[in-house]
Amino acid sequence: MEKCSIVITVYNKYKELDLVLRSLEDQSYKRFEVIIAEDCQKKEMLDFLKVAKNKYSFPIKHVSQEDIGFRKNRILNKAIKMTETNFIIFLDGDCLVHRNFIKNYMKEAKRYDVLYGRRVELSEALTNRILKENSDYRIRFLDLLLTKSENSWEAFYMPVWINLKNRRLRLLGSNMGVRKDVLYSVNGFNEEYTGAGIGEDSDLAWRLESCGVRHKCLKNTVVQYHLYHSRSTRHNSVDGEKIITREKMLNRWRTINGLEKI
Repeated sequence: MEKCSIVITVYNKYKELDLVLRSLEDQSYKRFEVIIAEDCQKKEMLDFLKVAKNKYSFPIKHVSQEDIGFRKNRILNKAIKMTETNFIIFLDGDCLVHRNFIKNYMKEAKRYDVLYGRRVELSEALTNRILKENSDYRIRFLDLLLTKSENSWEAFYMPVWINLKNRRLRLLGSNMGVRKDVLYSVNGFNEEYTGAGIGEDSDLAWRLESCGVRHKCLKNTVVQYHLYHSRSTRHNSVDGEKIITREKMLNRWRTINGLEKI
């Protein structure tokens, strides 16, 4: 079995991160490493990792940077450089995954350059219940309906899902897998984006699509549950729409501000 890398981006959320790691511990596919990409530098994370590295069976690495605003793409690039495999799955630190999540990614990893899924948006009430009961809680479809979680249909697990041809590459930053050599071909994530909402997914998608990558949506096979939280206020003043419009006009599919600074 081929080994893969799981890059988890996180900012100041330790209980949520522990639940994510627990969902990885339960995976049916065991050949993976984890890189925690922390968009800040907190002692609490170092204390958390001392426990986590003994608690979980998979190897855990850690990379961090000074907290001077939203710089997710920068920490993602740092994490990519730390990976020891050629297939990288990206998660957010508040997204739990189905037990066959990695297995279904790796089933398609040799045939496609880019794979991606969607996620269920858990309600505030259900999220609070999960956080309270911690690892003892198991998400049920009825709970999603009763608590009015959004996109509940994404929780239907269909491992033999037959996808229609995907004409457009529509990445979700918290649920995507990309070959490392392909990421290097476009120079990774564009670090010019310093605000949530556009950058690590929309920007990367059009650049990868410009290269003609082989891609597939794994809807309902790489099932993911996003814990509720209020909207982030860590937005810098840089306008993401202006950046992506400019880059498309220049047809600059290999960013100049990525893994390598050109």
